[in-house]
Amino acid sequence: MSSKVELRELFHQRIKKYDEDLVKKLSLSIQSQLADLITNIQIKSKSTSLKTVGLYCPLNGEPVIDRNDWAKELTTFQRAYPKVRQDEMDYVVSSLNVKRSWRGEELIGENIIPDIVVCPGFWFSFKGYRIGRGKGYFDRYFSAHPNVLKVGVCFHEFYGADWEYAKHDQRCDYVVTENGIFNSN
Repeated sequence: MSSKVELRELFHQRIKKYDEDLVKKLSLSIQSQLADLITNIQIKSKSTSLKTVGLYCPLNGEPVIDRNDWAKELTTFQRAYPKVRQDEMDYVVSSLNVKRSWRGEELIGENIIPDIVVCPGFWFSFKGYRIGRGKGYFDRYFSAHPNVLKVGVCFHEFYGADWEYAKHDQRCDYVVTENGIFNSN
C-alpha cells in the first residue's frame, strides 16, 4: 500500500506525459460522462431542487471540465466556484467568464452551498477517497456540508489506488473518469 506522499510524487511523474491535446481529449470525455451523471441524478431525484453545481478552476494536471463548449450541458444550473481565504473554502456564484482564480481574488458574488460539488483529485480510490494537493480544503468543506453530492473527477490512470485513509478524509459519492462513472457507495 502506497502513502499519499508517494502517490502524489507518482502523479507528478506520470502527468508529464499528458500533453495539451491529450488533456483536452480526455477532459471532453470526462465532461460527457459528468453531464450524463448529472442528468441521471436529476431524473432519479424527480425534483427541480438541484439548482447549483460547484465547479473548480483547473490547475496543472487536472481535467478541464468547464470549457465554454460544455456550457449547454449546465444551462439549468447556476454555477459556483471555490473561493479560498486562509484555511477556509466557500463557493461563490459566478458567471462563466469570471472564474479565473482558485484563490478567489476575481470572484465576487454571493456565497452559496452548491447541491453538487465537482472536485478534482490526483488519485481516487474505488471507495471514493481522494488525494489532492494536501491542503485539505475539500475535506473540510465536505465535512462542514455533508449533504452536498460529491463528485470527484480524474484521469482514469489515477483511479483505483489504495492508501491508508486519515480520519478527516471525506469520500466522494461518485468518481468520473474518461472511462465511466463509478458509484462509491
